[in-house]
This record gives sequence, structure tokens and C-alpha cells, in this order.
Amino acid sequence: MRVQRVTLALVCLAVLAIGCSEDRVLPTQVTAIAHADRESGCSIVTSGWIGPAGGSLALAGVRLQIPVGALESSTLIAIERRADGSVELSPDGQQFAAPVELSFMVAPGLDARAQEIQWFDPQSGVWVDIPSIASGATRTASLAHFSIYRITLFE
Repeated sequence: MRVQRVTLALVCLAVLAIGCSEDRVLPTQVTAIAHADRESGCSIVTSGWIGPAGGSLALAGVRLQIPVGALESSTLIAIERRADGSVELSPDGQQFAAPVELSFMVAPGLDARAQEIQWFDPQSGVWVDIPSIASGATRTASLAHFSIYRITLFE
């Protein structure tokens, strides 16, 4: 049991190291934390303060771009990459004066044009397709609010 937890924690840290690329624009006080436990598996979190000047966060194949003027004040923004591959953006329900962009890098060997981005609707308990655009190895959607999102093959 202990060996499994240590192994899972090491895998989380490896994914964290790969997912935190150097090409991102960093807001102040960015943190990245790997969580591992038996119940939920492995999740990785990064966060940073982003304000009216805009900014971006990136983590494990996910990039969030917040444009100038989208936020009225400095806000602690977080991306959590969950064990099931979904992404939770917080603060939950955060709304914006201008759309923000959420981009997923597509797994090697898959075509971004054959993928779609969905958000989880807690009212109905189902995943809902949202408009998105494929460009190279990424799929990008414009968001009006934060929630839980995922990339999946077209059904």
C-alpha cells in the first residue's frame, strides 16, 4: 500500500514537471502542487493572481489565457488537472467581462479536429459540448465562466 502511494506521488510529480512548460507567461505567485491519495488518484494544481492586465496559466497540456479587461480586480485563478483528465477552473462560477480561452494539447497520434471540448453541467449531471477550434495539436474554446471541462473524441 505504501509503495503504491509513493509510486503514485512520483508519477504525479513527473507529470507536473512535464506539464509546467517554460513558454508560459507567469502571473505573480504561481504555485504548482501535486496531490495523490488512494480515493481520488492524482491531481495537479497550479494557481496565480491575475488582474485587469490579463495573464495566463499552463499546466499538463492545458493553457488558460485571460485577456486584458476580462477581470475587474486581481483574482486568484487556479487550474486543477484531475486524475480522470478533466480540468477544474476556479474560482468556480467566475464570470468575465470578455471571453477567456481554454486550450488543450491533444495527445500524440490524435487529431485535434476529431476532438471536442465539453463542460460539466452540475444541474443536469451531463457533459455538454461547447464550440471550439482545432489548430495544430491544440483545441481551444472561449469561456464565459469557470467550471469543469474536458477534451474528448467526437461521439
